[in-house]
Amino acid sequence: MSCRRISTIGRSGFAALVALAFCLLALPAVASAADGGISGKVTFASGGNVAGAEVCAEEEGELDFGCTSSEADGDYEITGLEPGNYLVSFGATESSPYVVFQRHVGDVAVASGATTAGIDAAVIKGGAIEGTVTDIKTGLPLAEVEVSALWEEGNEFDGFYETGSDGKFKLIGLHPGPHEIEFWSWEGVYDTRFVNVTVGSGSTLNASAALVRLEGRVTGHVYAAATNAPLQGVPVCAIWAKTGETGGCAVTNAAGAYGFFPISPGAWKIVFSPEPGQVEFNEFVKSDVWPTQFWNGKSTLAEADALNVTATSIFTGIDGRLGAGPKQPPPPASGNSGTSTTTTSPTPVAVTPAPKPLTCKKGFVKKRVKGVQRCVKRHNHRHHKKHRAHR
Repeated sequence: MSCRRISTIGRSGFAALVALAFCLLALPAVASAADGGISGKVTFASGGNVAGAEVCAEEEGELDFGCTSSEADGDYEITGLEPGNYLVSFGATESSPYVVFQRHVGDVAVASGATTAGIDAAVIKGGAIEGTVTDIKTGLPLAEVEVSALWEEGNEFDGFYETGSDGKFKLIGLHPGPHEIEFWSWEGVYDTRFVNVTVGSGSTLNASAALVRLEGRVTGHVYAAATNAPLQGVPVCAIWAKTGETGGCAVTNAAGAYGFFPISPGAWKIVFSPEPGQVEFNEFVKSDVWPTQFWNGKSTLAEADALNVTATSIFTGIDGRLGAGPKQPPPPASGNSGTSTTTTSPTPVAVTPAPKPLTCKKGFVKKRVKGVQRCVKRHNHRHHKKHRAHR
């Protein structure tokens, strides 16, 4: 029977439909635009096949991924790819935690209806770190603590994890060798802790941490030097004496009061009415009529006095007197009295400055590290998958 022309004359409607269906089945299949693939094998450079490694193909210039996991013999195949050039990456999973992330050298070309074979990888056998983050006093688990690992030899960040309600974390696919582990609380009420460990090849290290709840604070007022009248709406910023970075800014209230609490331990310099270019970008820092002044009447950051804050320090009377006028008595000496020496309305809490805009190169993503956004190498594609291989 010819399928070029199907006549329904003399046929029942059902018979015509059957004939049409038969012809359609007999027609040659039309290749789909997304029928290419990539295959290969994943092994450890030290020997042995790698099962459960995540293998992803990223089309150049796109955020679409095709991902799969390697089989018990290390073989993998990603299907359903559109024609184009791809970057193939190999990474760790929970079932294969020792695979150090790496990208295949060069682009991999995929043609329609064909599988590009032999895209193998001999990956490094790394290690993993796991543990629990707790409150040092109560022993209770802490959520929303970011745990990051800095590989010291390569000076690059190896892994990230944010704890859940159980306080647990696990960093996988880490390079063997010395690492600095940072525990940073998103809530900002716990001190940041650093732990140095050595990651072994093919092993999991426990590095639990207990964090100290911050109770230190710095408070004061800002007055007009000529009249001693409290000044409202004046930005006040705390600057790390060691690095010159802004740790946070507040704005004085109607009583001229400001406050930083909690505040991280360290040496801090307090600046009143800074200009936008004098500190990192912050929504509170705007030009005003008052000249910039550092605590104790100093005019520059270099000569400014620092407050040595501990986790429980309470500094009160850290005042500023702005503008021209008769010389005023020196501000009260700072101390760790444990109680405030002033009676004011509630003081505003310090606000962490917004990070500067970043543009990250290919293969890197924005990540908050020590409270600042930085470009770090992307390790886990599981949050970016659009399609998966069908096996």
